[in-house]
Amino acid sequence: MPQRYVGHRWLSVYDVTVDTLRLFDGYTVFYVPWIDEKIRHKYLISVVEVYHRLGVSESSRARILEIRKCLLKKNLTKDGLERKKRIVGKVFYERSYAKMIMGLYSSVLPLLKQFVLTFEMKEPMIHELHEQL
Repeated sequence: MPQRYVGHRWLSVYDVTVDTLRLFDGYTVFYVPWIDEKIRHKYLISVVEVYHRLGVSESSRARILEIRKCLLKKNLTKDGLERKKRIVGKVFYERSYAKMIMGLYSSVLPLLKQFVLTFEMKEPMIHELHEQL
């Protein structure tokens, strides 16, 4: 869980990025069913890699497969299907680029967030900023 969200939306990007990176393996496993069937086999290696790295048991894999089958039976709205396609695009088709951007954000934005938190305090903090630089 994020420690503290900043009131400025663009600075909350850091918190969302960290959470997204933390959940990326889950997204990988969850969104596989929405990859086009013709090319799904190309991306299954990502799921298998997550299973091996996290030590997912055979019974857990079977349960995940059951959940996926249930999800595919669900009738999605047009907007819901479009949302799934966008997420699949980022998680699978643009995987390296998405992880690179999130890595960049998660390394640069903490500094900016800390500056804003310092300036939001009631007492003057310019000396703190000088020390942080």
